[in-house]
Amino acid sequence: MNRTVRWLRNGLALLLLLALAAGAAWLIAQSRPRPPQPAGSPLPTPTPVRSPTPTQRALQATPTSKALPAPTGTSSPIFPTSTPPGISPSSYMFGEPQVVLTHTTGIRIAGWLPDSRRLLISRDIPKGGGEVIETFDIQTKDIQRYGKRIPSDAKPVWLIAAGRPAWGELTSDRRWVLRIGSPDPGDGEIVASDLESMYLAANTGGQQILFFAKSDRERPQVFDSIEKRSHLAPFVIPATPPQPRPLSPWLSPYRAVWQPDDTRVAIYNGAAFYVADLSTGRVQAIDLGQRAEYGNYWVLYAVWSPNGRYLALIVAAGDMGQVYREELRMLDLTTGAVTVIGKEIPNPSETAWAPDSQHLVVLGWPGPERPTDVRAGLYLVDTRIGSVQRVLPDWLFSLADYSIQGGGLSWSSGGENLVVACAIWAKTEPLITEGRLCLIPVSTGR
Repeated sequence: MNRTVRWLRNGLALLLLLALAAGAAWLIAQSRPRPPQPAGSPLPTPTPVRSPTPTQRALQATPTSKALPAPTGTSSPIFPTSTPPGISPSSYMFGEPQVVLTHTTGIRIAGWLPDSRRLLISRDIPKGGGEVIETFDIQTKDIQRYGKRIPSDAKPVWLIAAGRPAWGELTSDRRWVLRIGSPDPGDGEIVASDLESMYLAANTGGQQILFFAKSDRERPQVFDSIEKRSHLAPFVIPATPPQPRPLSPWLSPYRAVWQPDDTRVAIYNGAAFYVADLSTGRVQAIDLGQRAEYGNYWVLYAVWSPNGRYLALIVAAGDMGQVYREELRMLDLTTGAVTVIGKEIPNPSETAWAPDSQHLVVLGWPGPERPTDVRAGLYLVDTRIGSVQRVLPDWLFSLADYSIQGGGLSWSSGGENLVVACAIWAKTEPLITEGRLCLIPVSTGR
């Protein structure tokens, strides 16, 4: 009997010790930091932070946004499930800007060619002589001219398959045409003549050009530079919603940007913003919300991230007579969320993605408070945490004039060089006294 009691007593004591040990292990596990979310995982819905610091504000998702569905018939994710690990803003190192090209008037940047060595640019011809479309080699400083046109607000595009640029051009009889340039003077070719405007979009492969025709404004056309013919795009744009007042000619034409994997096209003007799926023909309208005294927000400028998941947007509200100053936003096509980023940047006017699809460089300028000052500061934005960092604070750069298509900034696909317009302006009026391009070497500190 005594032995049985002792066994029971010892057994209960053992159970108590085991329970205490399990509880202690659970408490230790809970106190350990959780492992970070792996890069490339779906981003959680951003939530506001109670007391954000000036350079680390919370991203606020627009509540009216809806997720864009995957193309019909596909079971795999639209976007890769993993992306290159991000780089913190402090890890980027921007070298001293070097002036690599000068001109007596303005120089505009259309973008890097695939070799990350040559730039597609346009330069004004002095005394109103038009503008020339050229490539510029940053190493040899060689310039190759492909043609000229009446000065235009629209960027030329590079056709990889043809090895030459194309652009929208206004003819002497006031028609918009699509021209493919040539290194031999006078050999440029007009390949379409029914354009609604000068705005073009080339696919990543550099074979196809999307443009809008007068004959069918809701059905864009695609010119194939290898087949040398045009065909209708596989989608129809909805009719423009009724507007309180007519759109100005500056805001009415559609512009487009092609997703890097060539599966979607973003299309926008001063009244609407769409993402069209080329495989299904489905067109999704994106609501950017309103500003009470100015009306709906609209897209002024859009650029895809290299991985195709995000669209960086510069949006505004109002019309030409009363434009509310721009702000920077980002559309995540995986979740459909539209977030406001870079609130600390004054009047963002142009932006470019880093190769990691996480960071943006942005030009911000003083705006209407100093209308004769068109110089801009350069900023780096980490889109995941919302931080903003002024880059090269002792330098001021310039806003090049492809108007709503930018023209003052481009980051090479390899990430090693950033080119920025850095013209010298007159002190009393917005007049260029010397056009310049500055090359900024970039490293990640790894």
